[in-house]
Amino acid sequence: MSGFLLFLAFVVVASIAVTHAAPQSAVEALLKYKDECIAMSGSDVGYRQALVAIPEVRACLLNRIDVFEMKGDAVSLSESSERRKDFFDKYCPKFNESVDCFDDIFEGIAKCTGEETEKIVPVFKDVAYGVVDLICENDGQFVFETQKPEFMACLGTLRESVTECKISNVTKSISLIYYGEEQCRDVENSRECIKQKVDTCSSPAVYNIFEVLFNRIMKASNCHQVTIMNEGTVYKILPVLLCALSIPLSMFCWIGNVAYSKLASNNQDNVIPPTRWLFSLLMPILLMMYGLKRKGVNKSGAALGLICAIVLSISSHAFLVCLATFFFSSSRATRFRAHLKRKFEEDFQGGEGRRNWAQVICNAGMATQLALLYLLDCGYGERPIDFGQLYRSSWLGIGIMSAFACSNGDTWASELGTVLTKGDPFLITNRKRVPRGTNGGVSFIGLVVSFLGGLAIGFSYYVTVRYTVDSKILRDSPRQWPIIVFGGVAGLLGSVVDSIIGATLQYSGVDPSGKIVERPGKGVKHICGVRILDNHSVNLISSIITALLMPSVAMHFWNKI
Repeated sequence: MSGFLLFLAFVVVASIAVTHAAPQSAVEALLKYKDECIAMSGSDVGYRQALVAIPEVRACLLNRIDVFEMKGDAVSLSESSERRKDFFDKYCPKFNESVDCFDDIFEGIAKCTGEETEKIVPVFKDVAYGVVDLICENDGQFVFETQKPEFMACLGTLRESVTECKISNVTKSISLIYYGEEQCRDVENSRECIKQKVDTCSSPAVYNIFEVLFNRIMKASNCHQVTIMNEGTVYKILPVLLCALSIPLSMFCWIGNVAYSKLASNNQDNVIPPTRWLFSLLMPILLMMYGLKRKGVNKSGAALGLICAIVLSISSHAFLVCLATFFFSSSRATRFRAHLKRKFEEDFQGGEGRRNWAQVICNAGMATQLALLYLLDCGYGERPIDFGQLYRSSWLGIGIMSAFACSNGDTWASELGTVLTKGDPFLITNRKRVPRGTNGGVSFIGLVVSFLGGLAIGFSYYVTVRYTVDSKILRDSPRQWPIIVFGGVAGLLGSVVDSIIGATLQYSGVDPSGKIVERPGKGVKHICGVRILDNHSVNLISSIITALLMPSVAMHFWNKI
């Protein structure tokens, strides 16, 4: 895999040198390549061999391809030209024959990678053939894509992504041909990370380059023979399993409630009017489109978020407003001072804050489940908090509000608290100072911010109830403003629960570069926790606990505030 990165770097350098677009950039890139070669192999022998081979490669190419004739044929060539097919049919076979000209360069690169030369050189040649195939398919469409302005911008994104989504030092230290399940998993995670970043580009040609290089390189390993249960997949499945177990249990409880309601002669008509259906479909769709446009969610997160938003909105518009408040405020919090978070977070996502389907489940899954129970048990509509007259709707309403307050408070604490606090936080379990970004690390500012995050959710719920519930019903109900306070309490409680679980059941370590990592590895110093849960699972469990505890707290203290 390390050889792949070097090879990618050398291809970029060669492209710059051939086009003479930026000589200074070519020199800088060559020096960078030399430094990487020395760092990996302890010598610049491979670099010098590749450099010396360039004139010979040029002579070989001139012998295989009539460059002057090719330039003449390409003069009037354009994306809409009818001569495209004839041009590429004529020269693509010659391009394939010319791959042999690069043998000496491939050997030099192989020496830099530390891989076995006789095994890795054929891999590099296979990559070269793959690049030729990419150039020639669809009558050279790829070539015309590279001439567009967005291509160079996306190429820069790819280069940055390769750096940000790097594989672990342990994987780097193992030869490509000896990769096992752990290394294959590490590489696959890196690939998915790069794919997510490059997917945001408007030039598909860039990702096509990456796919060709990656797939051909990985053919040299035995990863295609290894059955990988990706760690990310395992961790993403865990919230789904928790929901899969909790939903049938909740439905069983609901059946009991319905049976009791029938015995109590509760015959409320709950036919949902068309206007509510229209609003509950239109607003979530607009919210989803906004999230995709602003890169707040990816496609999977948007699809699942749309379903959650529809259920929440049909049940009560107050629930949808809580979701929207959480989405907008947490997305802004994620982008706040993103350049500082990059310094100490290994899995930093570039400040985009894009949520996938797993994050949607973990942050909105519990609230959506309770909203479904609210709809089935209490019917649709906005209701005031009144534990005396409307116990079920009040209990579920506080639970839903608290689930969002927990998620928002924890997000504000982790995204804002880490960059607003000057000193290092302390571990919540033993009060020892730990590096910023450590799971379970808290600070006074972080706790205050988590309370404010919950307060924002409580306030949004209060305002919605205040302006959607009939004024006569509100006059006959208890005062509603305490829900703002309980929102803040839920945010603080959720953040504390999240920190306790994170400090004990989530691994935290610091790698040699000073970044916080969530898995053990070579050179990683353990800080706290055992590797049982990941961040998504911790968020889901915290949300569930907070949503189940807060209704009882609110009922007990509502009239005492």
